[in-house]
This record gives sequence, structure tokens and C-alpha cells, in this order.
Amino acid sequence: MTKLDSEKEAFIRSLDQYRHDLEKIKKFSSLAHTRVFAQDSFTLKDNLTQAFNTVHEFNRREGLFNQPKIDYPELIAMDQEFTPFHELLSIASDKENYFADWKT
Repeated sequence: MTKLDSEKEAFIRSLDQYRHDLEKIKKFSSLAHTRVFAQDSFTLKDNLTQAFNTVHEFNRREGLFNQPKIDYPELIAMDQEFTPFHELLSIASDKENYFADWKT
């Protein structure tokens, strides 16, 4: 097994964790829990951004070795599913922060 193959396998395991994180974020239902869910959302956003960068790097390396490029459609689908939740939590977090500032 090549180094690239082992990195791809680790990447797939990371995607499984990100899917689990997304399922947790999708359970957001109360502004009382905004801070926890928003932090999880920002972390997942960073992880997904890094995952897209990793795919780009994999594709570059696959091209060097004349291997077919893998698109990881599950990553794209996960990002599309996650985006509205992230936007909602970003707005809710901003609301909490601005409200706290306004009260002081």
C-alpha cells in the first residue's frame, strides 16, 4: 500500500467522523444551546474546508502518478447539507453575542 492510499483511507475515516458531527449539529433546536452547537459548527466548517484542500492535494498527486482522480461526492453532499445549518448557527451565535453586548 502506498503512502497516498493510506492517507486516502485515513481521509475516509475522517469523513465518517464529519458525518457524525453533522448529525449532531442537525439536532440543534433551542437558542439556549447556541454556544455549544455554534462551536461545533465552526469546527466542522474548518474541517470540511481542510477536507476540500486535502482532496485537491490528493487529485494533484493522483495526476502525478497517472491515477484516476477521485471526487469524493460524499464530501460535496455533506457540505451542501451542512451549509444551511452552519448559516443558521452563525446567525444565532451573532444574535447571542450582540444581545449580550447590548445588555451591558
